[in-house]
Amino acid sequence: MVGFNFGKGKKQLEIRQARNNPQDEAATRALLQETFDYHAQVGRGEPSLTFRPIAQKSYMEECISVLVYGDEGYEPARAFLAWDNKKAVGFAMVRLLRDYYYTTEHFGYIEQLIVSEGARNQGVGPQLLEACYSWLAGRGVHTATLKVYGPNQSALKFYEREGFSHLRYELVKHF
Repeated sequence: MVGFNFGKGKKQLEIRQARNNPQDEAATRALLQETFDYHAQVGRGEPSLTFRPIAQKSYMEECISVLVYGDEGYEPARAFLAWDNKKAVGFAMVRLLRDYYYTTEHFGYIEQLIVSEGARNQGVGPQLLEACYSWLAGRGVHTATLKVYGPNQSALKFYEREGFSHLRYELVKHF
Protein backbone atom coordinates (compact mmCIF):
# COMPACT_ATOMS: atom_id res chain seq x y z
CA MET A 1 0.00 0.00 0.00
CA VAL A 2 1.64 3.21 -1.12
CA GLY A 3 -0.69 5.63 0.61
CA PHE A 4 -4.30 6.67 0.59
CA ASN A 5 -6.62 9.30 1.92
CA PHE A 6 -9.66 8.61 4.04
CA GLY A 7 -12.43 10.76 5.38
CA LYS A 8 -14.75 12.77 3.20
CA GLY A 9 -15.37 16.10 4.88
CA LYS A 10 -12.55 15.45 7.34
CA LYS A 11 -9.06 16.81 7.34
CA GLN A 12 -7.28 15.13 4.46
CA LEU A 13 -4.21 13.26 5.62
CA GLU A 14 -1.90 10.81 4.03
CA ILE A 15 -2.30 7.51 5.85
CA ARG A 16 0.28 5.00 4.76
CA GLN A 17 2.05 1.90 5.86
CA ALA A 18 4.94 2.78 8.11
CA ARG A 19 8.20 1.88 6.42
CA ASN A 20 11.57 0.73 7.57
CA ASN A 21 13.39 4.03 7.08
CA PRO A 22 14.89 6.65 9.43
CA GLN A 23 12.01 9.14 8.97
CA ASP A 24 9.27 6.63 9.82
CA GLU A 25 11.27 5.12 12.67
CA ALA A 26 11.85 8.55 14.23
CA ALA A 27 8.16 9.47 13.81
CA THR A 28 7.07 6.17 15.39
CA ARG A 29 9.44 6.60 18.32
CA ALA A 30 8.27 10.18 18.95
CA LEU A 31 4.58 9.21 18.88
CA LEU A 32 5.16 6.21 21.15
CA GLN A 33 7.06 8.40 23.62
CA GLU A 34 4.17 10.86 23.58
CA THR A 35 1.74 8.06 24.47
CA PHE A 36 4.04 6.77 27.24
CA ASP A 37 4.14 10.28 28.71
CA TYR A 38 0.36 10.65 28.34
CA HIS A 39 -0.34 7.34 30.10
CA ALA A 40 2.02 8.32 32.92
CA GLN A 41 -0.02 11.51 33.37
CA VAL A 42 -3.45 9.88 33.01
CA GLY A 43 -2.52 6.91 35.15
CA ARG A 44 -1.14 8.84 38.12
CA GLY A 45 -1.81 6.90 41.24
CA GLU A 46 -2.27 3.65 39.31
CA PRO A 47 1.10 1.92 38.93
CA SER A 48 -0.36 -0.69 36.58
CA LEU A 49 -0.80 1.99 33.91
CA THR A 50 2.74 3.38 33.87
CA PHE A 51 5.40 1.67 31.75
CA ARG A 52 8.76 1.14 33.40
CA PRO A 53 11.59 2.72 31.39
CA ILE A 54 13.00 -0.69 30.41
CA ALA A 55 9.53 -1.78 29.27
CA GLN A 56 9.12 1.42 27.25
CA LYS A 57 12.37 0.69 25.43
CA SER A 58 11.47 -2.96 24.84
CA TYR A 59 7.95 -2.18 23.61
CA MET A 60 9.23 0.59 21.36
CA GLU A 61 11.63 -1.90 19.73
CA GLU A 62 8.76 -4.36 19.29
CA CYS A 63 6.73 -1.69 17.48
CA ILE A 64 9.72 -0.76 15.32
CA SER A 65 10.10 -4.43 14.37
CA VAL A 66 6.64 -4.25 12.77
CA LEU A 67 8.03 -1.56 10.46
CA VAL A 68 10.84 -3.97 9.58
CA TYR A 69 9.04 -7.33 9.40
CA GLY A 70 5.28 -6.65 9.11
CA ASP A 71 3.58 -9.75 7.73
CA GLU A 72 6.76 -11.79 8.06
CA GLY A 73 6.85 -11.47 11.85
CA TYR A 74 5.59 -13.88 14.51
CA GLU A 75 2.05 -12.58 14.06
CA PRO A 76 1.08 -10.80 10.85
CA ALA A 77 0.98 -7.12 11.66
CA ARG A 78 0.88 -3.73 10.01
CA ALA A 79 1.85 -0.27 11.23
CA PHE A 80 0.41 2.92 9.76
CA LEU A 81 1.45 6.54 10.05
CA ALA A 82 -0.78 9.57 9.51
CA TRP A 83 0.93 12.55 7.92
CA ASP A 84 -0.34 16.11 7.84
CA ASN A 85 1.90 17.64 5.19
CA LYS A 86 5.33 16.47 6.34
CA LYS A 87 4.51 16.02 10.01
CA ALA A 88 3.59 12.65 11.52
CA VAL A 89 0.44 13.18 13.60
CA GLY A 90 -0.69 9.61 14.23
CA PHE A 91 0.37 5.98 14.46
CA ALA A 92 -1.62 2.75 14.47
CA MET A 93 -0.51 -0.84 14.79
CA VAL A 94 -2.81 -3.77 14.14
CA ARG A 95 -2.16 -7.50 14.45
CA LEU A 96 -3.99 -10.47 13.02
CA LEU A 97 -4.63 -12.96 15.81
CA ARG A 98 -6.23 -16.39 16.02
CA ASP A 99 -8.96 -16.92 18.59
CA TYR A 100 -8.76 -20.34 20.22
CA TYR A 101 -11.44 -19.78 22.84
CA TYR A 102 -14.41 -18.05 21.26
CA THR A 103 -16.29 -18.40 18.01
CA THR A 104 -14.36 -15.77 16.08
CA GLU A 105 -11.64 -17.71 14.26
CA HIS A 106 -9.44 -14.71 13.47
CA PHE A 107 -9.65 -11.15 14.69
CA GLY A 108 -7.69 -7.97 14.50
CA TYR A 109 -6.12 -6.51 17.58
CA ILE A 110 -5.54 -2.78 17.34
CA GLU A 111 -2.54 -2.67 19.60
CA GLN A 112 -1.82 1.02 19.27
CA LEU A 113 -3.72 4.05 18.10
CA ILE A 114 -1.85 7.24 18.85
CA VAL A 115 -2.85 10.73 17.79
CA SER A 116 -0.50 13.55 18.63
CA GLU A 117 -2.03 15.93 21.17
CA GLY A 118 -2.11 18.84 18.73
CA ALA A 119 -3.97 16.76 16.12
CA ARG A 120 -6.71 15.29 18.31
CA ASN A 121 -10.37 15.88 17.42
CA GLN A 122 -9.46 16.53 13.79
CA GLY A 123 -10.40 13.14 12.29
CA VAL A 124 -6.98 11.50 12.52
CA GLY A 125 -8.10 8.62 14.76
CA PRO A 126 -11.04 7.51 12.58
CA GLN A 127 -8.83 7.63 9.49
CA LEU A 128 -6.18 5.45 11.15
CA LEU A 129 -8.91 3.01 12.22
CA GLU A 130 -10.13 2.86 8.61
CA ALA A 131 -6.61 1.93 7.50
CA CYS A 132 -6.57 -0.89 10.08
CA TYR A 133 -10.01 -2.13 8.99
CA SER A 134 -8.97 -2.07 5.34
CA TRP A 135 -5.85 -4.12 6.05
CA LEU A 136 -7.85 -6.64 8.11
CA ALA A 137 -10.64 -6.91 5.53
CA GLY A 138 -8.00 -7.69 2.90
CA ARG A 139 -7.18 -10.74 4.98
CA GLY A 140 -10.82 -11.79 5.36
CA VAL A 141 -11.13 -10.49 8.93
CA HIS A 142 -14.06 -8.32 9.97
CA THR A 143 -13.67 -8.15 13.77
CA ALA A 144 -11.31 -5.88 15.69
CA THR A 145 -10.61 -5.58 19.40
CA LEU A 146 -8.56 -3.18 21.48
CA LYS A 147 -7.92 -2.19 25.10
CA VAL A 148 -8.49 1.13 26.81
CA TYR A 149 -7.03 1.88 30.22
CA GLY A 150 -9.67 2.83 32.78
CA PRO A 151 -8.65 6.42 33.51
CA ASN A 152 -8.44 7.26 29.79
CA GLN A 153 -12.08 8.24 29.51
CA SER A 154 -11.57 10.35 26.39
CA ALA A 155 -10.22 7.29 24.53
CA LEU A 156 -13.08 5.15 25.80
CA LYS A 157 -15.65 7.67 24.56
CA PHE A 158 -13.87 7.93 21.21
CA TYR A 159 -13.96 4.17 20.64
CA GLU A 160 -17.61 3.98 21.68
CA ARG A 161 -18.41 6.71 19.11
CA GLU A 162 -16.52 4.63 16.55
CA GLY A 163 -18.83 1.65 17.21
CA PHE A 164 -16.78 -0.44 19.63
CA SER A 165 -18.69 -2.14 22.42
CA HIS A 166 -17.55 -3.51 25.76
CA LEU A 167 -16.39 -7.12 25.61
CA ARG A 168 -14.90 -7.72 29.04
CA TYR A 169 -13.57 -5.79 31.98
CA GLU A 170 -10.09 -6.09 33.38
CA LEU A 171 -9.88 -5.04 36.99
CA VAL A 172 -6.96 -4.58 39.36
CA LYS A 173 -6.69 -4.36 43.14
CA HIS A 174 -3.52 -3.50 45.05
CA PHE A 175 -3.26 -4.76 48.59
